[in-house]
Amino acid sequence: MPVASGKNDAGRRLQGRKKTLCYGFHAVSSALNHRPSEVLGIHVKTAARGRIRDLVERAAGQGIPVRQCRGPELDDLTDFGNHQGVVALLASEKPAPGSTLQQVLRSATEPTGIFLVLDRLQDPRNFGACLRAAECAGVRAVIVPREGSSPVTPVVSRVSAGAVDSLEILEVPNLVSALKQLKQQGFWVYGAAEQGSASLYACRFESRVALVMGSEGKGLRRLTRETCDFIVHLPVLGRISSLNVSVAAGICLYEINRQLGRLGTGAADREGTRFS
Repeated sequence: MPVASGKNDAGRRLQGRKKTLCYGFHAVSSALNHRPSEVLGIHVKTAARGRIRDLVERAAGQGIPVRQCRGPELDDLTDFGNHQGVVALLASEKPAPGSTLQQVLRSATEPTGIFLVLDRLQDPRNFGACLRAAECAGVRAVIVPREGSSPVTPVVSRVSAGAVDSLEILEVPNLVSALKQLKQQGFWVYGAAEQGSASLYACRFESRVALVMGSEGKGLRRLTRETCDFIVHLPVLGRISSLNVSVAAGICLYEINRQLGRLGTGAADREGTRFS
């Protein structure tokens, strides 16, 4: 296994800046793909094989230092997170903000499209899982309020499988104002709540859609709910009254995509489906 030594040029430039960890194969791979200049170093489990070895070769080829470690050392680094044998040291906690909501809306010229809005989601695992579902579903951007939401942490990055690097995550000062901007650009705003008056499957989604998911336990805030055009629910057939927010978001996003005709149905699409 090739192992680079010393700091890369990016690492020398970024000395003194706040650093954070990124761990798990998909999260580290995404960081190498989307922001390699922010990757200061890679720690891998000794005698790594397969896809981890390939990842190490990519990092070494970019001049990023790679250090081999024993499993317990990686456990300590990640506080026993599910690191899958690879940990990266990054120069910043999350990708630098790329766009504002206004800029994204100006560039969103497609006749159909989906925005996902998360109303003060606070659990980092739920946040990461929602981002992963959004990325898989081809969401144009994810909107979160600047205050009261989970920040992008190493756990969020790990659970999102690297979606934090490829999605537009827009932090806005006022969620209601953001929803009104979406409406002005022709988006229909659907809130998902257990008490929704209509089933998701009774709705007819057309054109541009913004899906709003509430926080764990509290759901949609009052002003958020009142700003939505429709409030929908997912029918529950079992004894448990509600779904995890990330599961519900994934179901809703794919139903919206299905109705908008954005899902392929050929053999190639079916063969490309992988679960992990």
